[in-house]
Amino acid sequence: MITVGDNCDCPTGDNQIFAPALAEICNEYPATLIGGNDATPAGGTYVWQMNTNNTVFVSATGINNTKDYTTAVLPVGQYIIRRVYTVQVNGQECVYESNPVSFTVHNNPTAQITGDDEICDGESTTFTANGGASYNWGPSQNNQSITVSTANTFTVTVTDVNNCTDTESITLTVQNNPTAQITGDDEICDGESTTFTANGGSTYNWGPNGSAQDITVSTINTLTVTLTHVNNCPNTESITLTVHNNPTAQITGDDEICDGESTIYSKRRK
Repeated sequence: MITVGDNCDCPTGDNQIFAPALAEICNEYPATLIGGNDATPAGGTYVWQMNTNNTVFVSATGINNTKDYTTAVLPVGQYIIRRVYTVQVNGQECVYESNPVSFTVHNNPTAQITGDDEICDGESTTFTANGGASYNWGPSQNNQSITVSTANTFTVTVTDVNNCTDTESITLTVQNNPTAQITGDDEICDGESTTFTANGGSTYNWGPNGSAQDITVSTINTLTVTLTHVNNCPNTESITLTVHNNPTAQITGDDEICDGESTIYSKRRK
């Protein structure tokens, strides 16, 4: 009796590894233990391999010849890991590749804020965030843009389509407006003139009357000056010039007399 057995082929083996808890992560992947079963047939050796960014499998870095494998800290990229088990069976070398496990490390978005960060008292500015798919400026402020008018530091959290986040802050400075003052006589008589002098700023604008600090005027009018401080914040002040009519002088009395007589002249004013 001759029995012919199938003892030349590699038997069915069992080589499995377990996926990491996080399949996707942001910024970097921490050192992580990836475990596997005790591969069969027994008595073989392990080699861990890694494919980075869909290239080719190469030996994984670090200690890669044990049943379990601990990754290094991995930067942004796509990674596939497998375990190759090699054992001598039936007089030949049998190789068993495990199931692959994969994970992805995404870039964090880059948050940016645009908008004027200096305004004058009484003004407002709009800050607009960019760099993500959604935006959060704090409680109940989920718009991409916010309009603000008070001095403060504003922080936005930007989230992209991969649910990765970044934060950025901007500080709003609110400059004081200057205090405008005008000096000079605001009442004159007809035919006279007066000089108004503005104070409180670094530049001055009287409208059609010029941009000097002083103006000389002689007609009834309300004059307004706009002055600007070194921080470019403006203020305005007005003054009204009153021009009084001059009186009309009259003299009454005889303008002819005889020698030895006298007359009385009286001055009247209207």
